[in-house]
Amino acid sequence: MANCMSFDEVMAAIKTERQYQLMRWGYRQEDGSMEEAQHGVTDWLVYIQHYLNIAFEEAATKPGNEPAMEVLRKITAMGVAACEQNGVESRPVGMAVVNGRDLLVVSPGFNF
Repeated sequence: MANCMSFDEVMAAIKTERQYQLMRWGYRQEDGSMEEAQHGVTDWLVYIQHYLNIAFEEAATKPGNEPAMEVLRKITAMGVAACEQNGVESRPVGMAVVNGRDLLVVSPGFNF
């Protein structure tokens, strides 16, 4: 895959998208900072579904990955915003996936 990126590069792209979203959809406060309107999980899922439909259309009608990946960046940043606004629990450490679905509790330093 010629367009592979490191984890840090991907996170930087998502961060800049979140900054764009805040500037685009946020409200300027008296101190000059920006604040977003708060949305529930259902609102975010509706927004994400709308943009997923756009991503599918981009993938189906335009050449290459770039058009769909631009929309996927937006979707991913929306997921981050949903987590920021509604909270999300971290996945427990010391868990391993077995057979793609079964969880086995292991000690934190354990390697398969």
